Amino acid sequence: MEQTTSSVGGAAAYVIRRGFKRVALQFPDELLEQSVSLMTTMRGELNQRGGGDGINLYVLADTTYGSCCVDEVAAAHVDAQCVVHFGHACLSRTSRLPVYYVFGNACINVQQCVMHIAEFRSLKKQALLVLFELEYAHAMEKLEEEMRRQLSEQVFVFAQVPSCEMEPLLGGGGGTSQEPKSKLQEHRIGGLKWCLTEQHVMEDYAILWIGEEGAALTNVMLTYNTNAVAKFDPSTNTLVADMGNKSKSLMRRFYLVQQAKDASVVGIVVGTLGVAGYVEAIQHSNDLLPAGKKPYTIVIGKPNPSKLANFPECDVFVLVACPQTVLIDSKEYLAPVITPYEAEMAFVEGKEWTGAFSLEFEKIQISTEDSEETSDHTGVGNFLGLSPQYTASSSRMLIPSEAADHTALQLHPSSNLAVVSSGRMRTGVKSSADYLALRSYQGLEMHQTETGTISSEDGSKEQQVVLPSSFGVVVGRTGRAAGYNDEKKLPAET
Repeated sequence: MEQTTSSVGGAAAYVIRRGFKRVALQFPDELLEQSVSLMTTMRGELNQRGGGDGINLYVLADTTYGSCCVDEVAAAHVDAQCVVHFGHACLSRTSRLPVYYVFGNACINVQQCVMHIAEFRSLKKQALLVLFELEYAHAMEKLEEEMRRQLSEQVFVFAQVPSCEMEPLLGGGGGTSQEPKSKLQEHRIGGLKWCLTEQHVMEDYAILWIGEEGAALTNVMLTYNTNAVAKFDPSTNTLVADMGNKSKSLMRRFYLVQQAKDASVVGIVVGTLGVAGYVEAIQHSNDLLPAGKKPYTIVIGKPNPSKLANFPECDVFVLVACPQTVLIDSKEYLAPVITPYEAEMAFVEGKEWTGAFSLEFEKIQISTEDSEETSDHTGVGNFLGLSPQYTASSSRMLIPSEAADHTALQLHPSSNLAVVSSGRMRTGVKSSADYLALRSYQGLEMHQTETGTISSEDGSKEQQVVLPSSFGVVVGRTGRAAGYNDEKKLPAET
């Protein structure tokens, strides 16, 4: 993080103005080595403004979930009244605590950027929408002025620089008042906001992203998948005019949606405890499931393949998280990991994918219309007057037996409907309890080798029972792992 003194000064002024006495400083992993110096700078700025007495600063060195989100759980451990968030942020609304963001001031060559933008405009004869990483927000005003001076005949729109201050959704304060209606179309993504006139729609614009490739850019590319997207990287002063074929990524996500439709047991993974509305999103994901599908809510911290492998009974996982951490490549997972938006497409009857995509669960609307359309299956069953039936628990197709009576059915595998799973589908069970009963290993068991008697409350009856044997206490090894005291030591070399 470069040139942060002025930003830290703004955070100190914010703390003093609001009268906070317990302040949590949140750092991502890449800024931990600077946490001591930044906290010292913060303390100096507080003392310089005459308000350092009685203010306690706490460093949050490890985030519960994604570092781009405000960690309200860790801040609650020190009873913090606000959070000062350093580094990259997704700007998701918080539930309980006010936040001050220190984005940092990364270096950018404005002249080089304008030159590459002009080059890109010569290739794309479209209006231009400029979006950016937050660490370059400090230079956007100067960049816009330079573009209007050199490219005055071009049509372009800049996203507004977001405010460094954010109030919690339930705490009132700034940002919650209703804005007057206007004829401008307002668009938001990743904390950025811009407005278009009624004469233009998003499809009319090419998008220029200023920053590095990452989760924020992926969110933009998937959400506006019909727009041309270019990327200018200020760290290398290079322009990538074509960010590749977005349809491949979308088809991969659509493939996961098709897998989720055949799921019987659904694990809803809690990927955030601080983003406003996450409780409603979890409840919404539960309500989406039709009859016959069993949901389980799973809280495991940051998800990874090893953690989710402990739930082999789940056919699919729905991850409720912020837009920049919700998208997981589930190739290494035993079951697909999808977003709440994809879960809605998979589990709501009659809902079809139109090409629109969203990673923000706040934008998901519950569909109240039930589709009355039924698909007309064609194939081996129709000529007998019987339609093929699909079983969600086995992903197999029931078709009339070729060697038996027309009313007899047999199971035939359907290769195009096969779902990669952990083996739960082959058992035919419907819940985690059923799956646990089939496991050969069900956890630690006590050795039941001793017998004894127990008496009833009135002492009239005695019953012979098997009691767990006591485990002996043994003395552990002593010394260091490099060489315990009971290990033979090698003779010293002469």
